[in-house]
Amino acid sequence: MTKVFISYVRKDQVVALELYKTLKSIPKVKPWIDEEDLLPGEDWFRTIKKTIRESEFFISLLSKNSVEKKGVFRAELKQALDIYRKMRKDKVFLIPVRLEKCSLPFKLKPIHYVDFFPKKDEGMKKVLRVVNRPYEYLGRIERTKYIIK
Repeated sequence: MTKVFISYVRKDQVVALELYKTLKSIPKVKPWIDEEDLLPGEDWFRTIKKTIRESEFFISLLSKNSVEKKGVFRAELKQALDIYRKMRKDKVFLIPVRLEKCSLPFKLKPIHYVDFFPKKDEGMKKVLRVVNRPYEYLGRIERTKYIIK
């Protein structure tokens, strides 16, 4: 099962949930988004950190709303970048998705992004090509040893 973490800000929730539903429809792909998968009573921050560590992919939805945002979105992105920096450079983990024309956070500049505008379907197809590939990426067990808990 390929686990995919979706990171977004509330103002971009409609697109995030659409991406979640699309990924959920693919056999052997298990997307995770707080709105659907975070259970009542869970320590939400601990659960999010654990889920990022266990994911094969981290999709960061970027917009004018999110690139300036501080807080949980930034903490998620920081953890994903920590994982990415320790991975083999030929492996895909962090997938930046621009929802509109916006500048990328400095630390994401070396990572190729995909645009969901002006044609969201074209961008979605590119994301699906990555997460739907035969499993060839660094697994979660190897990655978890790099994360400071």
